[in-house]
Amino acid sequence: MSFWGAVALGLLLLLSGVPVHAAISTMVESVQMDAQGGLVIRANQSLEAYAPFATLRLLNPTRLVVDLPNAELKAGGIPGVVLSAEQRKKLGVEKIEIKESKGLFYRSVRLTIVAANIEALSRLTVQFAGATARVVSEEPSAVASQSSPVKASKRGPPQVPVKISGKASPSTKDKKEGLSPVPTIPPTPMEPAKPVLSNSVSQAIPQQVGATLITKVGYRQQALWLESAPGSQPLRLSQRFVLKSPSRLVVDFSPATLADKSLQGTTSVSDEPGTSQIRVGQFEDATVRVVIETEHPERFAIEQKGQQARISADTTNPNSQNNTGNTTGIQSIGLDLVQGVTQLRLNTQGPLVHRWVKDGNAVVIQLLNVAAEPGQVSFDAKRFPHVQSMAVRPLVAGQPNSQFVLLLENADAFQIRSDSQNGGKTLLLSLTPNELTQKASPPVRGSGKYRVVVDAGHGGKDGGATRDGVQEKDLNLAIALRLRDALVSRGVDVVTTRSTDEFLTLQRITEISNAQAPDAFVSVHHNSSTNPAINGIETYFYHDRSRPLADAVHASMVNSQERPDRSVRRARFYVINHTPYPAILCEVGYVSNTAERNQLTKTSNQQAAANAIAEGVIKYLNSRK
Repeated sequence: MSFWGAVALGLLLLLSGVPVHAAISTMVESVQMDAQGGLVIRANQSLEAYAPFATLRLLNPTRLVVDLPNAELKAGGIPGVVLSAEQRKKLGVEKIEIKESKGLFYRSVRLTIVAANIEALSRLTVQFAGATARVVSEEPSAVASQSSPVKASKRGPPQVPVKISGKASPSTKDKKEGLSPVPTIPPTPMEPAKPVLSNSVSQAIPQQVGATLITKVGYRQQALWLESAPGSQPLRLSQRFVLKSPSRLVVDFSPATLADKSLQGTTSVSDEPGTSQIRVGQFEDATVRVVIETEHPERFAIEQKGQQARISADTTNPNSQNNTGNTTGIQSIGLDLVQGVTQLRLNTQGPLVHRWVKDGNAVVIQLLNVAAEPGQVSFDAKRFPHVQSMAVRPLVAGQPNSQFVLLLENADAFQIRSDSQNGGKTLLLSLTPNELTQKASPPVRGSGKYRVVVDAGHGGKDGGATRDGVQEKDLNLAIALRLRDALVSRGVDVVTTRSTDEFLTLQRITEISNAQAPDAFVSVHHNSSTNPAINGIETYFYHDRSRPLADAVHASMVNSQERPDRSVRRARFYVINHTPYPAILCEVGYVSNTAERNQLTKTSNQQAAANAIAEGVIKYLNSRK
């Protein structure tokens, strides 16, 4: 039957009062515990057809999801499963949720079984037998070869986004840039971490290409220990930097995921002078962040060895902030100009410990473990007219440390950022002119203070993602026009790249946008996947200047839409890469997911998505005042 034929039949049945089904659906009649401590799902016909693809193991919280597509609950529903303390303990679960989803042409039933921890999750299995499915808890040896894997995407380990809340969540000020990284201090011998979870748990977790699954976190012997599961990738330190007010060291491991929500939290520290607490949390979908509140962040060493990482302070001289490990020397200092960005490259013989501050027009880099001869550093003044001088000076008299002073003509004219490279032996300081990184707000235009370009992705001959007659280009345009109206109603000047079903090249889209010198560029899209189970909201940016806009819009969309948060991500999409203004690409949902596609075609949901994007854009614009 054709699509329109199915629509006509559905409408006919709907008008006649006959229940509409995509096909003869399975009726789930009961979900209850049996005397042996198993969870039994009974239906009116065989459930075995669902076995190959209907079970998923997800993290944070640890849960087993059993999806029964083309199934519904019996008339009047079924009572929720109430577990006794003994049943929760025997099955290793905290709660069981039953949810039915309905649309004009689909039915589905989802059981979500929230496990107490990752060990309990690894024991859960689903056994299908005719019209009955049974969820039981088995020994790890019995489930290691048959358990459904925790899926890893190409971008990192989690299948769904992971968020944390409460005191364990790093504050928004932990996201600041431009503060000095703290290179690794020469390590001391590693000691085995005290197990938090049994070895059987990590053995039950399958190998994940490109992913690091952290299964053990603990503080002992004045050190924080982290360990990834055998079979996953070794821990990778992605960045470390220092923040102030309060003073703290931030350490990120990426791509990495905490295996269980119980691993995140705050530890009060009393055995390390000047250090008050350590927080561990899932900062982003593929980043585990450690925040150490300490008066002496420069004293902390980060040691990595395979599946283990150890973060601890060098306590050989606890009264000295300049106790930074082995002393090193300067090999070279040079300036370079890369696409309008001035780059200072400072190479040292060994890992460098540093921090930097801006003092008027001077950028002062404190080289805490560098012994160097003081003096002026030569450079090409004609090529770098904005640099007045460079010099190495003593930091503390009589101590093996130094400071490098870069005197600029106008330091406020630059965005300054430092990065450590080459194992901490290279410091790269980038000076980006403000006009390249953050355009000033344009003058008042008409009745609006700001101008925003709204792009409806695809169009004309380019339909984008298509499923069951639903074309992405139509969804994009419907939301883009509603977004335009929502922003105009708030006093914003809006320019759309297209308002009809027409095809524009990517180059033409960026030409239209850049000619407007907008305060923000928003491209509306919908996603698709070969895996029909994936759904949710994603927001993309490429240049750092666009991250605040992406964060604001994504948070607004996730908070107002009942769809999974698939995180803010960096990608080199043409329309957000080839613009010097804040630019993002919103993936509102997945047309490849049947349930989500049916929601995306509803006018009410399109308006809600447009309103959410508009609220995020307004929040971002107001933050620039």
